[in-house]
Amino acid sequence: MFHANPENFVTGSYIKIGFFETDDDLKYQDEIHGNLLEQIEKTMDLLFTKYSKAIISYEGINRVEKYEYPKDAVREALLNAIAHKDYSGVVPIQISVYSDKIIFWNEGQLPENWTVKNLLEKHASRPYNPDVANALFRSGYIESWGRGTLKMIRECKLVGLPEPVFSYESSDISVEFRKDIYNEKYLKSLNLNNRQVKAVLFESHSERSGSDRHSERSEGVSSTPKLLLIGPYEPQLDPLKPETLQAIAQNPNIITTGYQADVRPYFAISHALVFPSYREGFPNVVMQAGAMGLPCIVTNINGCNEIIEEGKNGTITPVKDTQAVLEKMTRFLEDNTFYHHLKQNARTMICDHYEQQVVWEALLEEYNALSPPRSLSGAEV
Repeated sequence: MFHANPENFVTGSYIKIGFFETDDDLKYQDEIHGNLLEQIEKTMDLLFTKYSKAIISYEGINRVEKYEYPKDAVREALLNAIAHKDYSGVVPIQISVYSDKIIFWNEGQLPENWTVKNLLEKHASRPYNPDVANALFRSGYIESWGRGTLKMIRECKLVGLPEPVFSYESSDISVEFRKDIYNEKYLKSLNLNNRQVKAVLFESHSERSGSDRHSERSEGVSSTPKLLLIGPYEPQLDPLKPETLQAIAQNPNIITTGYQADVRPYFAISHALVFPSYREGFPNVVMQAGAMGLPCIVTNINGCNEIIEEGKNGTITPVKDTQAVLEKMTRFLEDNTFYHHLKQNARTMICDHYEQQVVWEALLEEYNALSPPRSLSGAEV
């Protein structure tokens, strides 16, 4: 791998970078060849000169460049992909850059019995390619303490970015960095009006700066919590009272979006999901919110009380108990320790319990139990 041209010996031992407008709209790309050490340096240079913009400011006479993503976090993601790649898969490391995110992908396997949860906490260094990792250690690129994923999370938090999203499915390993979504252009793309955009920007700034959200004020905007209603009304099935509709329309702290095919951007600007449903089967919206890292307030009904565990990834209220919902919402706002405990567990619990392959296997087992295979006799067709 450290030969001048490792592809002479190992097919796919290079790196691809592409800039995508959408998942199926590739605008431009690069391939990085050479030995692994050269690939590291060339890839970092390309990512921060061609694929990422820097905001330039000045401190006195000195120019300061602030990049869209923290360099140390991106560097760790790249080194992890190289050290943990399965080179027998003959597929190059792929880095997909979008206007609002960047995804590092490599083929590989986690250590036996490991899940994504192990990557989010203190763990031993167990590289898929120990010889490659040792060479990177001797060259001063890595420390070999298993801190890479934790450093990525820390670096993103330090600059106010969302935590990176780690994924592992079959032989696909990826990490996704997302930009600060709290900017005016992005929020307006969600069809929020000027006042709503201003409210979201103020709330996000207050939270990240650590200011007192109950005392600080911005011109024309208070620190009052905002209610984001996603989805259409159902006048034929469960109509709201006229006075309720009027209150929603007139309250500046209630934001309605109507039907949305993609709810992820709205979860991304929210702090929690409140889902006081009376009846459900197995609600996808609660799993979607958890997958986006949101703690949930749900009612004690089938489905909801299976996805949410009280005090772990959310909290459960009695059905049709408005006061209980209000008390839970108030605690989310006032008890930061409790809220962040739930938030920390939200995505991990969904990934651990509802990974697609696990669900498919459970369904297959249930179907087989209900309808055991029968051998056909000669008379059957």
